Amino acid sequence: MTWWRRLRLLLPSYRRAAERDMRDELDSLSAIAQPGELGNLTLAAENARAAWGWTWLESIAGDLRYAFRVLLRDRSFTAVAVLSLGLAIGANAAIFSLMEILLLRALPVHEPRELVSFDPGEYTYTGYTGLRDQSRGILSGLLATSGAVERDVDAGAGPRPASVEFVSGDYFAVLGVPSAVGRLIAPEDDQPGVPSSPAVISYGLWQRAYAGEPSAIGQTIRVQKAPFTIAGVAPRDFFGITVGHAPDVWIPLTSYGRVFPGPEPLGDHHVFLSLTGRLPPGTTRQRAASALTPIVIRLDLAHLPPNAPAFLRQQILTSQLSLVPAEKGTSALRDRFSQPLRVVSLMVAIGLLLACVNVMSLQFARADQRRRELTVRLAIGAGRRRIVRQLLTEAFVVALLGGVLGLALCRPAASALVSMLSLQDSPVQLDLSLRSSILLFVLAVSLAVTLVTGVVPAMRATRGELLPGLQQASRASVAPVRRTLGRAVAALQIALSVVLIGATFLFSFSLQKLLQFDTGLDRRNLVVLSIDSAEAGYRDARALELNRRLLEVLHSNPAVASVSFSGNGIYEPIDANAMIDVEGYQSANRRDRMSFFDLVGPRYFTTLGTRLVAGRDFDEHDDAGRGPVAIVNQEFVRHFFRGNDPLGRTIYRPEGSTTTAYRIVGVARDIRTNIRKTPRVRFYLPQLQAGDDFGGVHFLVRTRRAPSVAIPELRAAIHSADASVRIQAVATADQLLDRTVDLDRLIAALSSAFGILAIVLAMVGIYGLMAYDVTRRTAEIGVRMALGATRPAIMRLVFREVLTIAAVGVAFGILASRPLGRLVASLVFGLEPGDPRVLAAAIAVLLTSALFAAWIPARRAARLDPLAALRNE
Repeated sequence: MTWWRRLRLLLPSYRRAAERDMRDELDSLSAIAQPGELGNLTLAAENARAAWGWTWLESIAGDLRYAFRVLLRDRSFTAVAVLSLGLAIGANAAIFSLMEILLLRALPVHEPRELVSFDPGEYTYTGYTGLRDQSRGILSGLLATSGAVERDVDAGAGPRPASVEFVSGDYFAVLGVPSAVGRLIAPEDDQPGVPSSPAVISYGLWQRAYAGEPSAIGQTIRVQKAPFTIAGVAPRDFFGITVGHAPDVWIPLTSYGRVFPGPEPLGDHHVFLSLTGRLPPGTTRQRAASALTPIVIRLDLAHLPPNAPAFLRQQILTSQLSLVPAEKGTSALRDRFSQPLRVVSLMVAIGLLLACVNVMSLQFARADQRRRELTVRLAIGAGRRRIVRQLLTEAFVVALLGGVLGLALCRPAASALVSMLSLQDSPVQLDLSLRSSILLFVLAVSLAVTLVTGVVPAMRATRGELLPGLQQASRASVAPVRRTLGRAVAALQIALSVVLIGATFLFSFSLQKLLQFDTGLDRRNLVVLSIDSAEAGYRDARALELNRRLLEVLHSNPAVASVSFSGNGIYEPIDANAMIDVEGYQSANRRDRMSFFDLVGPRYFTTLGTRLVAGRDFDEHDDAGRGPVAIVNQEFVRHFFRGNDPLGRTIYRPEGSTTTAYRIVGVARDIRTNIRKTPRVRFYLPQLQAGDDFGGVHFLVRTRRAPSVAIPELRAAIHSADASVRIQAVATADQLLDRTVDLDRLIAALSSAFGILAIVLAMVGIYGLMAYDVTRRTAEIGVRMALGATRPAIMRLVFREVLTIAAVGVAFGILASRPLGRLVASLVFGLEPGDPRVLAAAIAVLLTSALFAAWIPARRAARLDPLAALRNE
């Protein structure tokens, strides 16, 4: 028979036609042949089908049909098994999808392996153009980007917040990204003085705002009221080069001043650009970095003020440029969450293993219940391999149904995780669409689950002689092995549960300690309002005057008890530092002269509720008309003064071509911006006196009533002073602290979810084992009761079995927790992974759950009628 005909026989219609032809032919032969002359016609039909081929496929299809019938008949087992596996597989698929996006997936651009990012990675516009012009023989292309920021964008339906990114003219060309519609930003669009202002919109914004109509090209879109002409649409899958933050609009860098009016933003003072280059084929990162380093040094020296401190010049001369692979893009999410995701992936893998062990335990019980059926099939001629294949098919169907459920849960679970991966109010945007990689992952996991949950029960079910399986007392003949195996599986469940529940308590206690930690300030009724004065056109002296005016307006509000401001804010990742000299301190190590600092307003420490150890707080008189003053923290005193009194001593701070001497007038208690890190060496300067303009400021307001009531009044007060001033963010101190522990909150939430799952699965396993054990030992319990055993004694017998299994599982669980604890030590605050309180809490919860799960089987055993039990046996 030809292969073409065999392939056609896979089609149901063609196979039915072949069956009819074969039957007609056999009927014709039967009509003309003598009785017995043709032999067994059924065997002849089977031989004919074997000649067609694909009998193995028919056999598998038959196994699948039978498996579905068996599983539908045993609905309770199927529901429990599919649900437990579906939850575990869905969690693993969700974590895998996030890890693939953040850690594995390459950018959707041309030859992403050739892309490199610059480290250090912040440059001015002139620094970028200098590098672009002088690196043409080293790199095949260089682009610059400001990073995506939230701004008001009017796409025809009124201003709405959208993500905007300023990019260099060769941005799309270097990445090798084509347009979906229209054209993209070109180098000629990014020239100073060019009258045209093109913009490229994302595919998503094109669909949302313009319904995907080509007529969107040429229309006007406004960014912060500045008009731009839509030149093109980016491809559907393009999200820029920053994973997790997809821009809605791309506009040229030279348009920065149109969006943010004020002094020239592209000068030497504005460091805001990240650079990404493309290596020519055959060029290594190390070779390119060595060739680019002299160029960077030369450019930095050219823009250094003539009277700059000598240490700055030396620092530039000894600097070294590094090129980092940018194949997978840049991502603050990746840097922050890669280790936690690996820890979580280990936890969900343990959860999946626990679900597999639970299903395996249920499979053991089912195999014993079906032993008579399987033995009959063996007795009438079915091979052991055939029975094993059937049982593995049933296990595969259960695993596959669990995989389907896991796929359905994958995206909602991943979306929930993404919503928790927030970075300071920045929305995280990840492509969570179902991809072939996720399908392959779920299929691979389902196959692995089939082997784990099916092989051992199938082999166990087909062992032994035929006669015991046909006898009524067959349960007694398999009891010793079955009991040992069942208890081993239950102990394994307990051990895995100890690991997961212990992780739940460990991360929950750690989060509690973080939230209760004294950071050095009073968070009650403390509100932080962040404004961007540069965006409203305020710079230098005008910005200082605006801060003073807003300070007066807020202070006069009845809802305000105290108000001040800060350049860094509180619990913020940005922290300014400077190289200083301190009176009486000497060190040959330049790092020893480094200190963090902040520019603050009057009554700063009073507003924060931070205790002053010595001296005074800043006030309104600490301005340009008074001698320069400073306040230092306790760590500053320990580092520079060895704990001696610092009041009246002097700090020398280089400021451009001059050095300013600041007299220390106070010592403040240490304030932690990062709870996990030790207090930093820090000094504070009054901004109204220092005169530094940081372009934005965080106003700190201590309210007289609840923040939720006072915040609308604070917003109105700022807008009454100047309606053009944009309030970037408003948050309470508690909310800001919560954001610093969002990583800990994420891990605690996920570990809690899997801890609950572990408890449920352990209870199901214990209940199933004890219920089966009580049924198997009905005769023994009847004899015990007939001989005088009381009901409490029977219940203690069951509970003793449970406690013995739990003790073995807990012992192995504690041993397994120790090496795993070392992996998560860096994620835990204020606790050791092997803390006895954590283990004690986990063991107590687990033992309570195990005893609760055994309560129903124990009561059933205690209520047995001994005469009925003996008569049935």
